[in-house]
Amino acid sequence: MNFTSTHELIPRPNALERIAAHLDAQDHYLITSPPDTLGRLMQNLEDIPSWMAYVDNGSPTVLRTERPGAVRLAGRILDVAAVIVVAKTVPRRDVMAAIDRQPEGAQREDVFVLTTPGGPTWWPVLFADALALVDPAAAADLRKEGLAQWP
Repeated sequence: MNFTSTHELIPRPNALERIAAHLDAQDHYLITSPPDTLGRLMQNLEDIPSWMAYVDNGSPTVLRTERPGAVRLAGRILDVAAVIVVAKTVPRRDVMAAIDRQPEGAQREDVFVLTTPGGPTWWPVLFADALALVDPAAAADLRKEGLAQWP
């Protein structure tokens, strides 16, 4: 275990700025995960280097962590969704294996939307709010269609 890994609560605006910067630079893969996919995703990401989870429960702070156990625990005790950023130094095939199925709903090759099998496609509000900083029209479309939701 890496005891120097990042594990902190940060103000929501800081999380939005960091996610938006990755969206704008297109330097990371972004994975959105609803609550019921987080446990399996964290298990699959344990062997992937260079990722960061932004875990959101709608509060003024966001958990920013590289610790899969912390994300799993948050998902067990709170209704949360997450945006995970994975460095593009990780091969795309490894990212696709980690998400364990073909993602739905994304037009870009670097944004993956995980869904509950048989469930609706939706985007965490954290992602939609970050997208609004980069592409306000696209974020407005998500909201207009009712696709940006809290966990």
